[in-house]
Amino acid sequence: MSTTARKTAAAIPDPLPLWLPPVLLTAFYAAGAAYFDVTHNFPIGDSWAYQRSLELLAEHGRLRLSEFSESSLVGQLLLAAPFCLLLSAKPVVVNGVVYAMSLSSVLLLYAAQRRMRFRRGPALLGALTLAANPIMLAQSVAFDTEVPFVFVSCAGLLALAQWDRTRRPLFA
Repeated sequence: MSTTARKTAAAIPDPLPLWLPPVLLTAFYAAGAAYFDVTHNFPIGDSWAYQRSLELLAEHGRLRLSEFSESSLVGQLLLAAPFCLLLSAKPVVVNGVVYAMSLSSVLLLYAAQRRMRFRRGPALLGALTLAANPIMLAQSVAFDTEVPFVFVSCAGLLALAQWDRTRRPLFA
């Protein structure tokens, strides 16, 4: 993008207030939490295989993976374990952590798009597209691998957008 084009794009006012898109995204997730009941206290789908490994790590400090879940569980355990060490490894806590990770993914995507100079409206639409994705909605209340993978991907996208804009790492 040329310098003139950047100045022109920066001169166009953004119609949405800075605070509105993150508030709308969080409200979307709050409504979803009420509808989908993230407080169920039992594993859903294949969460049972991941849940047992997390309970052993949080309650006994032992990392033991089932053959069913070895390939993808390590990163997921490392993301959820700190919360479970503080609170508990019960499914209700784990599901809440995954739901928060889902909201964080959407906010990270929004932030990455803003870093890439998307205006607030299109960035909000992009984030809502992820939030309303049926796979994201369904997996946000289960301790499966999809949401943690999306979370890490969105965090990586934000770091890449930051580096592209400044040529410095995100936390430098």
